[in-house]
Amino acid sequence: MLNTIPKNMFNLLYRRNSKNMTINGKINYIRHLYSHGLVHQQDEFYKQELERKNLKLPELERKQKTLLDLINKNRENSNFQLGQARQERREVMTEKTDIKDTLTYHREINHDLLNKISSEITSQFSSKRNLEILLGTLSIAYETNPKNQALRIKRNTESKPIYMSAISALLIQNLIENNYKFNSKYVSEIIQKHEDNETPNSQEMFTEIQKPLVKGIYLQYLGHTSPSSKIMTETDSPPKILTTQEREKLLKLSKNAGKIFFENAVDAIPPKFDTHQEKEEFEKGIESQLSFITSTITSLNNSKSEIGQLLKVCQVYTSFMLPDKPRVVENSHIKAYDIMIQLAKDKKINPIFTSRLLSMMGKFPLGTGLYFFDQDNKSIDKVIVTRTNPENPNEPITKRTLKKFKKVNESEELIISQKSNLYFKEIRRKFDINKTNFRVQFNEGDENLKFYWKPNESLKHGHIDEDKVWEKKQSRRRTV
Repeated sequence: MLNTIPKNMFNLLYRRNSKNMTINGKINYIRHLYSHGLVHQQDEFYKQELERKNLKLPELERKQKTLLDLINKNRENSNFQLGQARQERREVMTEKTDIKDTLTYHREINHDLLNKISSEITSQFSSKRNLEILLGTLSIAYETNPKNQALRIKRNTESKPIYMSAISALLIQNLIENNYKFNSKYVSEIIQKHEDNETPNSQEMFTEIQKPLVKGIYLQYLGHTSPSSKIMTETDSPPKILTTQEREKLLKLSKNAGKIFFENAVDAIPPKFDTHQEKEEFEKGIESQLSFITSTITSLNNSKSEIGQLLKVCQVYTSFMLPDKPRVVENSHIKAYDIMIQLAKDKKINPIFTSRLLSMMGKFPLGTGLYFFDQDNKSIDKVIVTRTNPENPNEPITKRTLKKFKKVNESEELIISQKSNLYFKEIRRKFDINKTNFRVQFNEGDENLKFYWKPNESLKHGHIDEDKVWEKKQSRRRTV
């Protein structure tokens, strides 16, 4: 089957080795697996009417059986047109075989694409530090120049399922580690299975939960590119801004399209089994996993679904971090903290999941650029937020930038105390930081004067070494 796959798809799936890629290289590879892989496969799914063909198979099976029964009953009947019945049966068998071969071809590719995407993303989950690097890089890897709006929207649209997968996995892991009891049958079964193991491996347990979760998230996002969804979203420039009712309709269409594609165009490829018991255990496990993926696709915005509520919290947070709409609200990534607290108070999103996620991310998300007043040198300096889990949500863990703010201090991490963080108006007032001296030092014009900064442009032009931004340092101190 592999030798019939188009060369570009074959190279994308089987010839690229991501082990030696930089984090940006891996992110671009995952984007390509989605945009040039899954999206292309979904287009083919609709062009070739594979759902209709798959639904036709039972009808062909019945027709083949009916014809065979007629042939067997009328072998001695001289009035029965035996040759015609046999020819019709052969045609039915040929059509059935062609459909099965086409479906198998597509299912194998789609199965491998989803496996590759989930494996590439979950490989970054081997440590919380790797997860921080993935999330931080995604936050500062997109265009901020208004002239490049179309590129920003495209990049962030492709990056959102990566980001949402990562924070969803991080949140589930945090909840399990803090003894939260999930109602999800699949999650509970996996936790119990590993607890019963004589040598439990927590990383294996998390991976068993995270991989199908990532697949479900990607299939839900894939639904946004289905023909029915595109009718609502694809317009001439500028991009269409949907009303609340239109967004709800789009979500329903997207979930349905993702479920249809999964049920008709993705297959679980079984391994070879040594015993019948191994086969039975695989079938039981895969049935539970497939059910979990389906519920992940369809549960978003479902207030009765625990996983759906968790995904909703992560989706809302992701939308603040990676804006993919024409209009970008200034410092929305920082405002997300207070907005989501209010949404949780209003019971619009789950309070427990929201509180846990925000406690991990803090008020100032990974990749945020901040200014602080250095009391030792009586100067204003720049830092980049580089760690999650701050002790105080208002006091991020950062690294200082040096030499005209184009290099990163490799020697230590700084916890920026609230008393020195110039994002807060009362602190600027305390140190008498006025617009004039701030504008002169940082070359800020009146129209864009703000007391935070985006490292995106510096990284884009190679002014900041991404490896040094995320490199872990033992030395850490708190500003006064």
